[in-house]
Amino acid sequence: MTGGTRALAYVCMYLMCSTGMCATLSGLLEVASLRRYLPGSSIRSLSAKVEEIMQKSDKKQPSFQFLRLGDPKLYEVSQPFMLPSEMPLAHQTLQLMKQATQGMGNVGLAAPQIGILKRIVMFEVPAKHPRYKTDGVAIPMQVLINPSYKPLSDEQNLEWEGCLSVPGMLGQVLRYTDVEYQYTDLEGNICVRKASGFHARVVQHELDHLDGVLFPLRIKERDMRSFGFTEAVMASSAFLQSRQES
Repeated sequence: MTGGTRALAYVCMYLMCSTGMCATLSGLLEVASLRRYLPGSSIRSLSAKVEEIMQKSDKKQPSFQFLRLGDPKLYEVSQPFMLPSEMPLAHQTLQLMKQATQGMGNVGLAAPQIGILKRIVMFEVPAKHPRYKTDGVAIPMQVLINPSYKPLSDEQNLEWEGCLSVPGMLGQVLRYTDVEYQYTDLEGNICVRKASGFHARVVQHELDHLDGVLFPLRIKERDMRSFGFTEAVMASSAFLQSRQES
């Protein structure tokens, strides 16, 4: 890298941090793109500055708008975190994801849904949910960095799903019943876990986002009649019957 390029990167870094741009989603994305121009010590300083800015007064709290079905970014494949060097960026991304969903009561979120094309998701599995067929077992919040999964059998089941990026809609999606997933946790440990039922469905749904797949794209043509507005679907005989069977 030339001296001029490095100087420009430093100037951009200074301007972004001094003006509070790092506290916005677009600012974080710009910081991520600048990292390749900066030596390790500057990356650490920049990460510390981002955290400082994000923890300041409510006047600089970031505002969020979830990307919605039709936004081209949602169909892009997200890039993995380069670990361990990008672990601070993973933590900063997670903080933004938590702020975006604070008080919403959602099941999960993937970074692409807030415009950050990096491979990180978070979710918690509720014991009960008004829209989804759960297994009665609650699983606390999990954060998966660079995750992947594989089915443990060919068995699949059909069930309704919704999504923050497809607001007000539900549709039936065929998913594997049992999966094994691998990921890096926030401490940098490689973890392997098995999931079944609703837990497995949540994992598959969230990881789909990292590959640019929204749940309507998983709906088979013959099953499109199950896709519709939440209120209408939940009042349908098919939905009500499925809940009586559970």
